[in-house]
Amino acid sequence: MLAAASVASAAWSAGYRVHPAPRQSQARKVICQATEVESTASFETLKAATIEGLRREYDSFFQPMEMELYNENVEFVDPLISLAGPAAYQKNVEMLAGKNAFGKLLFADPGLILHNVEEGDAPNKITTRWTLQFRFKLLPWAPLAQFSGVSRYTLDDQARVLKQNDFWDSINLGEGGKYEPAPKSAGLSDLLGQLAPQKAGAMAASEKELPYVLLRRTKEYQVRRYPLHVSVGTTYERRIDAFGTLGAYTNGANENTKEVAAYVPSLMSVPPPYGTPDIDGMTPRGDGAPDKWMRWPLSVPSRREENPPKPNERLASSTSLDVIPSKVVAVLPFSEPTTERNVRGFANLLRSVLKRDGLIVEDTDPLEEFRLAQFDALNSLGARRSEIWFEIKDSPWH
Repeated sequence: MLAAASVASAAWSAGYRVHPAPRQSQARKVICQATEVESTASFETLKAATIEGLRREYDSFFQPMEMELYNENVEFVDPLISLAGPAAYQKNVEMLAGKNAFGKLLFADPGLILHNVEEGDAPNKITTRWTLQFRFKLLPWAPLAQFSGVSRYTLDDQARVLKQNDFWDSINLGEGGKYEPAPKSAGLSDLLGQLAPQKAGAMAASEKELPYVLLRRTKEYQVRRYPLHVSVGTTYERRIDAFGTLGAYTNGANENTKEVAAYVPSLMSVPPPYGTPDIDGMTPRGDGAPDKWMRWPLSVPSRREENPPKPNERLASSTSLDVIPSKVVAVLPFSEPTTERNVRGFANLLRSVLKRDGLIVEDTDPLEEFRLAQFDALNSLGARRSEIWFEIKDSPWH
């Protein structure tokens, strides 16, 4: 995970939120002292204290790094480099966190999110699942590099960390969701690809994007957790009609007669195919075909945002405000035109790679097979940003 910073110092940097450093607990020190005196603390007790210490380190971006959690001969291995000894690791972390002059020059806003801690395949093994991202300040476009993956810890007989082996979802994730070694060239290629300049995209329909937590980044798809939010929605036959209806609501056709700033993306519920697609890949829609829905996110209660106003009398029968619960979704981005042939083709691709990686698609809604997310303003120029969304269940992040 963090060992890659030595390579990053030549070319990359960071960005997520930085949490304030919590007051370091003395629990493990007390337990270890009691163990030395009375030999009564069990390995499981020490292990539990180590896990809590690791949680504190992740939450504070290792500020401070709790040195008593580590064996003096600890080894850190990630897809790019290896480090030996807690002092080398601490130096690397302090650089990434911008706690020394070199780190302040290269890196901005370092951050780290711990998703969960799991038991390993032996009593002295534990696994953490995390997301890390960096922004490199020295390049004019300040690129953002994101990494998600797992760290596998091996503990010594005092439940201190003896080895930490990191795996990235982008290069180490194998069949069935298992992690496999990859050549260091793969890690370097993944890093440099994220630092390269990106093509200019089309203008977004809104300056606000629905916030999310990145749970997994692979070369093909991402997994995100979206918060509970309130959306305005309408049914439609033609997409342009839904844009017109929801645009009228946000432009003042509501009980407050005021403009409402929506988040992107526009989310369209795509029902299962109804009938046999024609030669152009279009599915006929006759009597009995399920409704298509478009929703625009409006407010996120966890951000202390106000409830949106109700639609006015003119729109009351065609639009509704809905509370959308928090969801874990797998996302496949694409820039091709959003024709039915393209959209269903990318949906089939995403479903197949999720199955390969051991993720299960939530198929409980008979009226919605997946969602199409669109981020761009109508008729804007540049590379379009669209995504296929599948809700997933029973994942490592649930």
